[in-house]
Amino acid sequence: MSFLKLDIEELLKEDLDTNYEELHHFQNDINKPVVIYGAGYIGRLYLRWCQFYRIPVAAVCDKNLAGQTVPGIGEVREFKEVTRGLQYYQVIIASVAYRDEIERDIRRIAPDCEVFYFTFPLTISLGTVPSAEEYRSFLRSNAVRIERVNGFFQDELSQKTLLALLKARLSWNLDYVKDVCVGNEYFPEDIIRLQRDEVFFDCGAWEGDTVREFLRRTGGQMKKAVCFEPGEQQTRAFSRFFANDLQIGRIELIPKCLSDTVGSLYFENTEETTGSHVTSEAKDGCVSVPSVTIDSIAQCEPDVTFIKMDIEGSELSALRGAECTIRKCQPKLAICVYHKPEDIFEIPEYIHSLQLPYRYFLRHHESSLYGTVLYAIPEEEVNT
Repeated sequence: MSFLKLDIEELLKEDLDTNYEELHHFQNDINKPVVIYGAGYIGRLYLRWCQFYRIPVAAVCDKNLAGQTVPGIGEVREFKEVTRGLQYYQVIIASVAYRDEIERDIRRIAPDCEVFYFTFPLTISLGTVPSAEEYRSFLRSNAVRIERVNGFFQDELSQKTLLALLKARLSWNLDYVKDVCVGNEYFPEDIIRLQRDEVFFDCGAWEGDTVREFLRRTGGQMKKAVCFEPGEQQTRAFSRFFANDLQIGRIELIPKCLSDTVGSLYFENTEETTGSHVTSEAKDGCVSVPSVTIDSIAQCEPDVTFIKMDIEGSELSALRGAECTIRKCQPKLAICVYHKPEDIFEIPEYIHSLQLPYRYFLRHHESSLYGTVLYAIPEEEVNT
């Protein structure tokens, strides 16, 4: 099925409205030192990025960590204290979860300073930001696969969403996603019809926000929720909120990460709503955590009806570890496909390769480049 033909070469020829100027202005204005506001995972990435481009950093600030020494950053300071000693500076907001709160604090203390918040088109890694030309090369190299996946989608909005995302990543201009951004993340009512006896696997449960929404939408009439979250702080918050449900067994919390094998991996917890991730290599700030597969857990829960995944780039590995469960149960799938540039085609390709009677939809749920979800729904369950 194809509503809109996608031609990557034609897309690359388009004269897109870009937002390169703001980034270039920031990088080239080396006379103004940078203050990074946010000392979590994203703050560490920005610090490495500035060091890579030889951009002077005056300080890393964080209201909650001021006075502490943070690995990968050093001493963290109060923003108000830092601004007293600087005449000219520019501020990077280095947080997703607390962006609005941080910006209010900056404007209260220094209303006239320049503030930047970047949503880069690809994952920031090792302190480098991929150039627009690198992303163009990536699209050219994978054009056939991306165009093929575009043909999987069952409605025009899915194909418009894919095109808008590619344009936004090429141009660093988020205006392209405004018209395709929709609500009801993980539970879009035009696609998914929830039943009263759902067995819900929440992969990347965080503190339970998705399970709470799931319970609200089902009127609490689910059969069971099995939740995976390796973050220690998050599991404590989850356990406090769902203490009664955990006690009676209606909700099960598994404090392990998901993979395609049972064993152990290293987990870096950013304590942000984004960025926590697993890796096979030990690094500063990582802890060893056990890994499991969905197949190993689903043996005890044979009637899985819905799997949601938001596990910061480990989705494909976790799907491979769920192959037997997906083949047997054919659950509804809501899988995030924005953590890695290749997720947008590799994940639908993998599910499609299982040759099951799924229908495919793509939705984007945030005004940033986060929040892109692939929905694979059994034909008889599509809410159309």
